[in-house]
Amino acid sequence: MFKSIAHTVLALAMLVTAEASYDGPGIKYNIYGKGLAPCNESNIAYIGETTKLFAFETEFEEDALCEHDIIYGPNGTTITAYTKLQRIECKSDVMEVEAYNCFDDACMNCSSSMEMDAFVTTGNIQAVLEDPFGCFEMSNATENRTAFDGGISDFFNIDTMSAQRFLTSGDKNDIEEYWNYFFGTSCGDEWLARVKASNAPSKFGNHGSQILVSVLAAVAMAVAVAVVA
Repeated sequence: MFKSIAHTVLALAMLVTAEASYDGPGIKYNIYGKGLAPCNESNIAYIGETTKLFAFETEFEEDALCEHDIIYGPNGTTITAYTKLQRIECKSDVMEVEAYNCFDDACMNCSSSMEMDAFVTTGNIQAVLEDPFGCFEMSNATENRTAFDGGISDFFNIDTMSAQRFLTSGDKNDIEEYWNYFFGTSCGDEWLARVKASNAPSKFGNHGSQILVSVLAAVAMAVAVAVVA
């Protein structure tokens, strides 16, 4: 019985988490190539637009996100890219993420080989949390990356890209929402709060985790009352 209650609470927790997501409007960004200083405007490799970001609903992918992007190519062409962003670890100084090219909008059918294994410093994360239009620099986390599949997987290829920056024409609130959801869902609210606090005073709150705790407490109480009855 107690195991059943625990499973019910866990399932509802996963449901609440899965419903929270970034779901547009689209926010445009530049991807910068290698060879020059990160975010050098003369070194733009791609122009893209993120339209959706959400966490996987299964416990087996609880540390992964699915991102939808539109990539603007030459002569007005566009490509829709679906990318699984797999959190590897979140430490006091760096966050490491792997990216996989996917072939469906749920990011359930993805390439077996990663197209990016990158890390970003927590100092840089603090910077983009304070200035959402800041330069988000990515470094190669391993020299043993397996070969990517080609095609649109070049979009997030750490061998050819160095950084990303959201365009200042975008809505600042939308970009702040994206960054907070990306870091908070990947690494957890407690980790994100520590990163923010290390540059205190911070103008950001931690309302998402408070709401989730309140919901889970209410669910647990309701289940307990039902069992007693």
